[in-house]
Amino acid sequence: MGDTNGNGLAEVIVGWPISTVGACDDAGAVVSIVGRSSGLSASGARILHQNTPGVPEVAETGDHFGASIAAGDVTGDGRADVVVGVPEENKYDRVNVGALTLLKGSSVGLTGVGSQYFDQNTTGVPGTAETNDRFGDVVTLLDLNGDGKRDAAVGDRWEDSDRGTVTLFRGSSTGLTPTELITAAGLSTPEIQLFAFGGSIAQ
Repeated sequence: MGDTNGNGLAEVIVGWPISTVGACDDAGAVVSIVGRSSGLSASGARILHQNTPGVPEVAETGDHFGASIAAGDVTGDGRADVVVGVPEENKYDRVNVGALTLLKGSSVGLTGVGSQYFDQNTTGVPGTAETNDRFGDVVTLLDLNGDGKRDAAVGDRWEDSDRGTVTLFRGSSTGLTPTELITAAGLSTPEIQLFAFGGSIAQ
């Protein structure tokens, strides 16, 4: 949940990764169900996907936009933003490289305006976009440095031959900025198997 329009009432944000967009099955979408003083209402619900104006990329069959989601105020403007995992995003002539999209809150609620897109070939993001990485499989938002803006952590259990990684993004007034990569190898001990690190992250 998150107050995406700043009116003091939270919206319920729902991932819909197997929704059909246009002619594309399982392209995926995110639904923001409006919070009201009388309770939730489907009236005025906002549905966003990769064909929504302002949202980067385009809806394709099997993208699964919304397979993972997290809500929180990334920009510090008092409105919740939503990070969206797109683990089956195809790009660079490779399948399932995965991606992360930031949808921003506004006075009218969740919007595609000002959205950000990241994959592992985006400038500043550690790593390389590879087949079946499924970057964005797990996402969460946390205030890691106590500045009042939520930072993103992206788990990628399939990275590096299924060893797994966690990529950190810092929140700011303009959105997310990639900062750091944590690898399983950097945490290894003789007792721990190097597989599927980042498979889940606490909210």
